[in-house]
Amino acid sequence: MEHNEDTHEKMYELLMHAASQLRKKLAIDDSLFRVQLSPSTDSKKYFLHNVLNEFDKAVVSLIFACGFLRNNRNAAQRQEIDKPMSSKIFQTKIDELALWRRKLVEVLADLIGFKKANVASYYHHYNLLYELNKKKKDAKDRKTFWGCTNKTAAREIKAIEDNAQQISINLDPQKCWYAEKNKAGQIQQKLSNESSRFESILSIASKHHKALLLSYRNAFGKPSELLHPERITEAKDTTVQDFEQAIRGLLLLGLHVLSAIKDLLRIHNVKGGLKQVANAIKKNPFPISLFTFRTNPSLFVRDFVISPTGPAQIIKKSKSRFGYRTYHVKFLIAQKGVSSTKEFLPEEIRLLAPYKTLKQKILKILLEANPSIKIDNRKLNKAMKNQVLESWPLMQGKI
Repeated sequence: MEHNEDTHEKMYELLMHAASQLRKKLAIDDSLFRVQLSPSTDSKKYFLHNVLNEFDKAVVSLIFACGFLRNNRNAAQRQEIDKPMSSKIFQTKIDELALWRRKLVEVLADLIGFKKANVASYYHHYNLLYELNKKKKDAKDRKTFWGCTNKTAAREIKAIEDNAQQISINLDPQKCWYAEKNKAGQIQQKLSNESSRFESILSIASKHHKALLLSYRNAFGKPSELLHPERITEAKDTTVQDFEQAIRGLLLLGLHVLSAIKDLLRIHNVKGGLKQVANAIKKNPFPISLFTFRTNPSLFVRDFVISPTGPAQIIKKSKSRFGYRTYHVKFLIAQKGVSSTKEFLPEEIRLLAPYKTLKQKILKILLEANPSIKIDNRKLNKAMKNQVLESWPLMQGKI
């Protein structure tokens, strides 16, 4: 899909329209909305309604960002002296979008988690633990900085804990992806830490979602870093293209948030904006190709590859529980200042020459030259490596 201002405008209009459709399904009056922890309310609907409130704010931020992009894309080329300030301006806008990327990533992670716990009682339990976590932080803050406790707050904490404990009796611990468990696997009335929750949802995430989230640092850490001051300055020329990429990333994330809400609401035979959202996800090959690019399923042991520091050969490969592959490689060229000739690398390698193909090529050359030659595997492997090393200088800059 070609990305330009008109495309961006159509995309955020689509997000607004589809979100409005979902609100109608929830049938909650936004003017009267408040978070409800009572079991008499539909915890699932209130949870999803609050998600849509956050989503709407993200879309408003996108609208402002797209307006800024429209006004600055065709601006006159800045003088060399203005480049540092221009870079700071675009980085400022990227930092603003990072807040909403961070929020929507957390929202998407929660929505994925509820795929296996899509019943009101789990939403209610989650809401209770979330509120309990906030109240305990407030109590700790009061104790630390004011040196006092509050009996009313303590009673509220105890009431929420008791309520959560009562509900958890009928919950499946395996489905409580958000709660801490003891050694016996029993539910504890405490939210698990963010990284643990992320690992729980990533194990059941689709390829589309893994392509978007990848890892805890990629999904949560890097956007969060943009919300904190930079302490180790790195010279970087942030451009309008970097800003546009941040916009596209947030738009794509928005599509998946809406799709996940639609699935949790069990909406079938979608129409209007929701149908367009489904089509946009289905027809966009980027996430799947990105996942394939990162996992390198076509690489095999003995293949020759390009690493960040030069040509190498795979000597072993493994796969994590999330489906990500790691390759143990041996460098063909000695690395300056590095004593080891081997290294474990995840996604930073690319295919240079398939072992089987190169082997057949070398064998053909040798047999044509001497049909009765006895093939020595060690010499054959050496010849293959020499072939790669001879061609490497010609390949640099072209791959």
